[in-house]
Amino acid sequence: MSKYCPKCGNELSDEAKFCNECGYSVLVEDKKEEISKTEETNKSEVEVSETKKEKNAESLKEEQVEVSKTNTDEFLFNEVPSKSKSNDKIFSNKSSLNLSKNKLLIPVAFVIILIICVFMFSSNLFYNPENMSITIIDISGSSDDDGTCYYNVNAIFSNLPPNTEGYLIKTNYCDSNGKTLATTTEGLNSVDANEYGSYFGFYSSPKYLAVDHVNVEIIHEGKVIKEAKGDFDSNKADFYKDTNTTES
Repeated sequence: MSKYCPKCGNELSDEAKFCNECGYSVLVEDKKEEISKTEETNKSEVEVSETKKEKNAESLKEEQVEVSKTNTDEFLFNEVPSKSKSNDKIFSNKSSLNLSKNKLLIPVAFVIILIICVFMFSSNLFYNPENMSITIIDISGSSDDDGTCYYNVNAIFSNLPPNTEGYLIKTNYCDSNGKTLATTTEGLNSVDANEYGSYFGFYSSPKYLAVDHVNVEIIHEGKVIKEAKGDFDSNKADFYKDTNTTES
């Protein structure tokens, strides 16, 4: 390859160090060219290095994006189901708790209903006094040897109120003119709905009473809600023979 003198343009051999025309040192130019080539080579290497760095940076960025995406996918598809499982467990526990509560509420509700039924049965909430009936079947009279006379009434009661508290039985022993000779008062709970009757109105007198009939009253809250009348048969009475049975 031929080269030329940079000063005078004379053609030189490849090995020439000086121009044989003007004497210019060719070594300086060779050194410049070498330096220039070195610089170009270094520049190319730097450019290649920069390009590699950029590619590496882009590659690293892509890897980071991929890792981030993978982590996000793992969070979405792994963590969320875990939370769902936790919610399922909580829901299951709540369901079990509700079931236990329901099982507990059944006997509690049954007890409450039973109490209400007992209360309704033992109270007079739905009781109608008009359904009560009194049938006097006997009026007894007797005496002992000292002349004390005893009287009582036997009657059949039906449809009594479930709760007899506050109800009274008033028994009036009357003569033929309707005059009250003696009176007894007692609670309705002293009798029962016996098919053979219940005895009540026990009264003792130091002397004979000319009883003709008996008026029985059922009283509640100061009002007479039921009445019954029965005649006294003195022929069935068992008075002592020395008892003065003269009407007084």
